[in-house]
Amino acid sequence: MLLGYQYSVPTKQKIRKLLPNCKIIFSKIDYFGLGQKAFDTKDYQEALSIYLKAIQKGNSNSAAAYGNVGLCYRLLKKPDSALIFLNKCLDLAPNDIWTIKQLSATYSSLQDYKKAYSFAQKATELEAENYSNWFGLSFYALFVGKPQETIQAAKKTLELNKDAVSVETNLALGYLLNNEYAEAEKIYLKWKGKNFSDDERLCDEVFLADIADLEKAGISHSDFEKVRKLFEK
Repeated sequence: MLLGYQYSVPTKQKIRKLLPNCKIIFSKIDYFGLGQKAFDTKDYQEALSIYLKAIQKGNSNSAAAYGNVGLCYRLLKKPDSALIFLNKCLDLAPNDIWTIKQLSATYSSLQDYKKAYSFAQKATELEAENYSNWFGLSFYALFVGKPQETIQAAKKTLELNKDAVSVETNLALGYLLNNEYAEAEKIYLKWKGKNFSDDERLCDEVFLADIADLEKAGISHSDFEKVRKLFEK
């Protein structure tokens, strides 16, 4: 028995003519399996090469193939390339929630917050019972001038998952930008000097970093300085 890999059709025909009495099995290479192994070891460049080969070898209509390539590009900090493949993935699977969330995160990395917000909003419409979708929306709404929506989305996050307490960073900022400093201060004092379970940093550092991110995006508020002074004490 002869086991063949990745031969072209003409080559397969020649082999069969040369070995008419030999049982031949032509096995396809499992590009997705190989790509997953590379991805699991965080070798994103190798995973990318394998997934691209999967597309070249006949998976050009596979949403998963394009999605995997897009994710690798995103993790390799090549967002423009990531968008090409993630949008192709979305063309093939228009309501795929994973792809929509990847697009939201990728547009955010390019500081295109309007598109990031739009995709985050779509995620909540398609999968309203997933708390992480509301968590994302509560963040992106801050960058498009919708603090009230941030407050609502953050509260919805906690309603769906009471353990998702780190969303209170977004909730506090929503209150700040909505001119409700007293409500924001309650959250800041509650977490001052403590840690969220999913972050090694002190909450103080997390809160201040979020304010810095908003300012970097051109969003300011007079109460930001109050928060800084609060954490200096």
